[in-house]
Amino acid sequence: MYKKHKMFFTLFLFTCSIAQAQLSVNIWVANNRLKQDLWKIHTLSNHHKNLPFSQLKPLVWFQNHPLSGWFTITFQDSSSYVNWLQQNKEKIQSIEPVKNFKLHTYNDPDIPKQYHHELIKTFEAHTITKGQGVIIGIIDTGIDFFHEDLQGQMFINDAEDINGNGKFDFWSKDSIVNGVSGDLDGIDQDGNGYGDDVIGYDFTDQPRLLGGGDYLFEDPVPYDDNQHGTLVAGIIGAKANNQKGGVGIAPESKLMILRAFAASGNGEDDDIARAIVYAADNGVQILNFSFGDIYPSQIMHAAIQYAYSKRVTMVGSAGNGTGDNPHYPSGFEEVISVSASMFQNNREFLWPLSSYGGTVDLCAPGAAIYTTTLTDSTNRNAHNEFSGTSTSAPMVSAAAALLKSIYPNLSPIQIKGILTSTAQDIQNPGWDYFTGDSRISNSS
Repeated sequence: MYKKHKMFFTLFLFTCSIAQAQLSVNIWVANNRLKQDLWKIHTLSNHHKNLPFSQLKPLVWFQNHPLSGWFTITFQDSSSYVNWLQQNKEKIQSIEPVKNFKLHTYNDPDIPKQYHHELIKTFEAHTITKGQGVIIGIIDTGIDFFHEDLQGQMFINDAEDINGNGKFDFWSKDSIVNGVSGDLDGIDQDGNGYGDDVIGYDFTDQPRLLGGGDYLFEDPVPYDDNQHGTLVAGIIGAKANNQKGGVGIAPESKLMILRAFAASGNGEDDDIARAIVYAADNGVQILNFSFGDIYPSQIMHAAIQYAYSKRVTMVGSAGNGTGDNPHYPSGFEEVISVSASMFQNNREFLWPLSSYGGTVDLCAPGAAIYTTTLTDSTNRNAHNEFSGTSTSAPMVSAAAALLKSIYPNLSPIQIKGILTSTAQDIQNPGWDYFTGDSRISNSS
């Protein structure tokens, strides 16, 4: 009894605070007499004169239903509610204001440009998970970590974040920029062989190749001076609900930057192999390979096998314009190979420039994909459309991260099995030579 009166008192204070506005409440009536009276009022379509409420609506339509005691009542004003409550409070089991709930929607303005979310059922998956707790390594040209739509999305190695602010401050610890000391001291704080690796590492070491930008020496600043890695990062993990750009498929995952390609777009297999091993040894659960060629590499395959033995799920783009020729690393058995689809005139089919063949496992949208791109000091929120299997592979990497977030003990082969068995056919039923087991779907 005390609890019931305490609840009424709380609601009374709430009522008084909203003055003369209409008030809707949900009530559970235990008293049969009051219940019958309310059903009689409802049956007569609320046409009684001098009623204190403007609307009475039962939860169910039959009086013999076990939930027939639930009603929603809208009172004309707060005083009408209080007077009615004083007269009937002993006959009511439960009462509470009608509450408003919101859909899982986002305020990112460019989501309408990201048609792929509807195709692969991104937002259905987000009612369950957004990829939280999963680290995704992106082996590519680096990431533009100044981009506003990627702020807070990077993996942070706490041991190397020596100023402890949860960000990568890429200047010396002895320098102060905007009141903040840097994270770079040249010391390998965590003993993993790489000093200052706060958000990943730049493995690019290409003295044999001529190229622009940062390409000669390894360093702890994996900044993107090409754009390719940044577009991949946005597809996977662009920040949600920041009123900027679109949203990633796994926006609550963390991205580890593994730069192995220079501004020229060239990457050497030994640099890629080092990035793979580093990722496997430093907590990455998903690796994205949006690159490749028709030539296999033994050193790269050895690194992939090592990562696979450590239960890292790897996803690779099937290639562009190579037909059904072998393509690596996507052609290696340990890697999920992804071709690209396009959507046009309400029909989805293989993107005309997508590679295909017997090693393809899945396809994903890969034509005119809206995502993040390189910024400059005048615009830190740049986006554009890109096409190719480089955009379809990260969709599968993100889908794998969503699975891993829900079921952290899944092995790479189990993740591959779930993704392929729940894919949605867009061409021939079942597996086919062009789309593998067909297009991913996050709804199953």
